Amino acid sequence: MDTRIMWGRPLNRLMGVAFVCWALGQVQEMRASHLVGGDLGYQYLGETFPGSGLFRYNLKMRMYLNCGPSSNWPQMIEWLQGAPGLNVGVYEEDPLNPGAAKVRYTVAVVTMTSYSVITPDIPDSCVLGDGQCVEESLFEGEVVVPASTGGYHLYFQGYSRNDAILNLFDPGNAGFGIYSFIPPTAIVNSSPVFSGVPVPFICVTESTSFSSAAEDADGDSLVFTFEKPYDSQEDIAGIVQPPLVLDWPIAPVVYASPDYNELQPFGPGGVATINQETGAAQFSAPMIGNWAVAVEVKEYRNGQFIGRIKSDMQLLSLPCSDNDAPAPVGGELTTAYQVNAGDTLCFPLAFVDANGDTIHLDANGIIFDSTLFNPPAVISGAAFGDSTITGTFCWPTVCDQGRPEPYTFTVVAYDEACPPALYSATITVDVVTAAEQLAISGPPVACAGQTTATYCAESGGGTEFLWSVTGGTLTSSTNGPCVTVEWNTSGIGTVEVTSDVGDCVFSSEQTISIVDPPQASFLVEMDTTCTGIKARAVNSSTDGTTAQWLFNGQPLTPGDTTELILPFSLNSTVQLTVTDVNGCTDQDAQSFSVAPYSEVVEFRIPNVFSPNGDGKNDIFELITSQHLSECSDIRIFDRWGKEVFASGGGRMAWNGSRGGGEKASEGVYYYIVKVDQESFHGHVSLMR
Repeated sequence: MDTRIMWGRPLNRLMGVAFVCWALGQVQEMRASHLVGGDLGYQYLGETFPGSGLFRYNLKMRMYLNCGPSSNWPQMIEWLQGAPGLNVGVYEEDPLNPGAAKVRYTVAVVTMTSYSVITPDIPDSCVLGDGQCVEESLFEGEVVVPASTGGYHLYFQGYSRNDAILNLFDPGNAGFGIYSFIPPTAIVNSSPVFSGVPVPFICVTESTSFSSAAEDADGDSLVFTFEKPYDSQEDIAGIVQPPLVLDWPIAPVVYASPDYNELQPFGPGGVATINQETGAAQFSAPMIGNWAVAVEVKEYRNGQFIGRIKSDMQLLSLPCSDNDAPAPVGGELTTAYQVNAGDTLCFPLAFVDANGDTIHLDANGIIFDSTLFNPPAVISGAAFGDSTITGTFCWPTVCDQGRPEPYTFTVVAYDEACPPALYSATITVDVVTAAEQLAISGPPVACAGQTTATYCAESGGGTEFLWSVTGGTLTSSTNGPCVTVEWNTSGIGTVEVTSDVGDCVFSSEQTISIVDPPQASFLVEMDTTCTGIKARAVNSSTDGTTAQWLFNGQPLTPGDTTELILPFSLNSTVQLTVTDVNGCTDQDAQSFSVAPYSEVVEFRIPNVFSPNGDGKNDIFELITSQHLSECSDIRIFDRWGKEVFASGGGRMAWNGSRGGGEKASEGVYYYIVKVDQESFHGHVSLMR
C-alpha cells in the first residue's frame, strides 16, 4: 500500500467540526435536524472612510450537517444556493447595563460562498455509517456599525439538533445558538479562527486526541475552555430569524441528567480535558453514541478581556478495532519552536504506524494561508515505507511578523484502519519581535546633571548600529554596539538604535525618565558643653529618602538627625549625603572652627568675698556666660601653701570653710583655676 502526504488539504477536510447557527430573512419550513456543528467569526475591515465613525466587519460562518442517506442535506444545499442569505443578529452592548437583554441593532446577511463534502480517507471496505458523511458550508457577509463603547454581540440561531444526541434532554427539540463578541470599536480586533482538526468520531473507551486550536491574527492571548452549547431562543423548525431582543444571558442547552455537564460531556466513565493555552483536548466516551460539546475561546490583550467565540460540535463514539494511532518517530513530538523574525524555521514531522497501516498527514493554521502570509509556511517531503511518513515544515518569516504571542498550527497523522486512528498535536511558533531581538540594556531612570549612562544593543548578531538620543547628549561614538549618554535636564528622554539583525533592519527605542536629584541641606542646633560644642544636625533636604552622615570623614548612624560634639580648638566638618528612590544623590557639607574654651566661654573670677551669712557675696565661684562653672577645676591655698579647698564631688564653689567645716580666717588666699587646657592664677580676699 502507498503512503500519502496530504499537504494542502484543509484540516476540516479530515473530519467535521463545530456548528454555527444560522438565521434567514424568512423561516425555512424544512426541519434542519441534521446540523452537527459550526462557528461564527469576524474580520475587522476598518472605517468606511477615515473619520466616518462607521466600522466595517466581514462575518465568516461555517456550518456542518450530516449528509448521510437519511438527511435532507441535498435539499438544504439547493435551498441555500437560491436563498438571499442567512441572517445574523447584531446587538449593541450597553456598558451601563451589561446584564440587561440585548436589543437588536441590525441584521447582517451572510451568503454561502462554497460547500463541500468532507469524509475521512478510509478503505472502500470500511463502512462507518451515515454519521461519517459531513457537509461543510461557508458563508460570508459584511456589516457596518457605528462607533460603540460597549461593543456588539453576534448571534445566530437554528432549529433543531440531531435527536440521537445522548447527553442532551429531548435533543430533537433542542436548538442551536452560535455567538461571538466584537469589543468596543476603539479596539481594532478580528476574532480568532479555529484551525484544529476535530474528528467526527472517537473510539469508545479509548483516548482520542482532538485539537480545538485557534489562531489570532492580532496576536492576542487566547484561553480555551469547555462551555455549555447554546440553545436557540425560539423553537421554530428550520432556520430562524434572529430575535428582536436577545435574552441575557443566552440560554444553554439542557443536559439529559445531572451526570452530564460542560466539563463532563460524556458522563461518568468519560474523559474530557483541554489545554487552556493551546486548545489541545483528549476525549474518551464510555459508550457508543452522539455527544454535544462546545469549546469557547476568550481573547485577552494586555491582560484585558476583549472578545470571545464559541465552536459547537457533535462527536460520534464508535466501537473500534484493536488499532494503534500513528505516533511521532522517537516517541515524542516537539511542539514549541522559536525563530527570529526574518529568519527561516524548518523542522521535520515524522510519524510511524505500529500496525503497518498507510499514514496520512495533515496540517492547518493561518500561517499556511498565502493571502495572509507572504510567503506562507509550507510542509513538503516524502514517505519512507508503507507505515512511515516524513515531512519538513518550513516557514521563511519576514521582518514584521514578530509578535508577543506565538503562532499556532495543528498537525494530524491518521491511518487507514476502520475506523482510522488519529494523532493530533498543536504546535506553537514564537516569532521573536524586533524589540526582543534588539533590546536596549541600560538604566531606564537617569539623574539630571549627574548621570552619564551606558546603553548597549542586545542585537543577537547585529554588525552595524546607529544611535540617536533625545533629552541628552551622546558622549561616545554613535556607530558602536554601546553608547554613553549624559542626561542634563529633567523630563523624558529616549535612546534609539537601528541595527541589522539577520536579513532585517530593526529599530528599538527605550524611554528614559530623567528626574531632578534631591536637594541636600541640614540645620545645626548648637549648645556649649564642657568638652566642646554639642551639635544636633537635622536633615532638611527635599526628596531624599535616605540620609548618610560623615563627621570628619567618619560615618555616623544613618537617619534624619544625628548628634555630635565639635571639640574646642579644632576644625570639624559635617557632611550629609541624601539618596532618593531613583538612586539620585546630593551632598551638603558645613565646616566648623571651634575656638579654645576660654574664648568661647566668658568667665569672671571675683577678687573678694564675705562669707558672713548675710546672703551677699557669701560664695567664691567661677562666673561663666554659659553657666558652665562645673567645667572648671578650682584649688585654693592659704598663704602658707596649704590647700583649703578643691572642687570635686559636686562642690564647685568655696564658702570660706576649711576641711571639716572650720571657718577660714580673714585674709588673702591664692587660687589656681584650670579651664579646659588653660590655668589661671590669682588671689582673693576673704572678709567677714
